[in-house]
Amino acid sequence: MKFPMMILASFALSACSNIPPEINSASQNAEILPAPTTLSAIRSEFSALPGNAGFVVEQLNNGKPNALIAAYNGQQQFAIASTFKLYILAELSDQIQAGKRNWGDVVPLSHRSFSSPATRNWPQNAPVSLATLALQMISVSDNSAADTLLHVLGRTQVERKLAQIGHSNPDKILPFLSTVEAFALKSPANAKLRERYLSASEAQQRHIIEREQAKLGFDQVDNKAFDNGPAFIGSLEWFASPYDMTHLMDHLRSSRNDQMMEIMAVNSGIPREATQKWDYIGYKGGDEPGVISMSFLLFSHKKGWYAVSGSWNNPAAEIDKDSFSKLMVRLIDTVEAS
Repeated sequence: MKFPMMILASFALSACSNIPPEINSASQNAEILPAPTTLSAIRSEFSALPGNAGFVVEQLNNGKPNALIAAYNGQQQFAIASTFKLYILAELSDQIQAGKRNWGDVVPLSHRSFSSPATRNWPQNAPVSLATLALQMISVSDNSAADTLLHVLGRTQVERKLAQIGHSNPDKILPFLSTVEAFALKSPANAKLRERYLSASEAQQRHIIEREQAKLGFDQVDNKAFDNGPAFIGSLEWFASPYDMTHLMDHLRSSRNDQMMEIMAVNSGIPREATQKWDYIGYKGGDEPGVISMSFLLFSHKKGWYAVSGSWNNPAAEIDKDSFSKLMVRLIDTVEAS
């Protein structure tokens, strides 16, 4: 499997520590590769994590039913933090494949959010290509890039993509919030608006989002909402099961969009030593207090295509991102060793 190289602007691959946590895409936390282990041992370690956790490993079979290798709580809906940005990437890729857009199309960076160093100091409405927005959104989990793409593509179009791919519980993730809307709803200053939003039906929530944009913008976000651990991770989040994520990875693979596949491969999410076992690794992860999620699309000339996804939620306390990253490396190693 070979993908043509892209010439793209350089950028930092680390997130700032003084901005809201959703932009801190879980990546490359495991500095020392742990020894390989068995799937049985990994299931036991997932079950011992405080809160709830789950994973799925599937072999992807080119149009035939995928082969389940292993799963634990695979159908449970988890908060996935910035991993949700893969759904935006899927819609962008499909619109490009359909001829509606091109990677080189230039749009203004119109929607400001708390973001990574990639676009944090960029001027409002700076012209930027769709390829650059996608690259920043996936490789460094840039929130302004994600929110701008969501606006350009259309919230309803991204939501239709969830249905097309087959999200197992869309009621959990709809309406599909932008990052700044989620930040603002979690802010202490919006307590009354948050209460009204959470008690509303989906149709009413959409009406609130439309009518209350003045309260759901960048200037309304209070960073103190993230100072005291997990904040509304069971209600104001993006949700998917590990099965939903492996099916999403399969959809992305099946799109046959080489540039999209290259974007997914910029940040592998695992230590360099582990990447040498695979001919291709596409990755997106996300984390915030109480949440971590990591999803991988893997290819080996010897073994073929695999999708691996794992999530861990704990509404009561911070999670150990480093330990979970190492656990996911070991889960991937069981696939490589099988």
